[in-house]
Amino acid sequence: MRKGILEMAKKVKMITIKQGTFELEVPRSELVEVQETADGVVFKFKGGLVLEKIDQYMPQHTKQIMQATADSFPEASLVYDLTNQSKPVMAMMD
Repeated sequence: MRKGILEMAKKVKMITIKQGTFELEVPRSELVEVQETADGVVFKFKGGLVLEKIDQYMPQHTKQIMQATADSFPEASLVYDLTNQSKPVMAMMD
């Protein structure tokens, strides 16, 4: 019985958003969308929760990669690193 619960826990896809020492981790199913804005990026979650990263110097391609990864990998766990503009997001397929 315990082994079955552990296997189920491993299959839960997560989204992690990191910036420095700040780290937010929630189930992937809670993410509604990632949107690029003129001055950063917005993460929208179920229940009306919104996390906005304001960075007027964030390159356009970085914002596009963040949004496209969320759209292109709906079944993957995602790790967003808001301080790493060269590799801002990783998708992990288990």
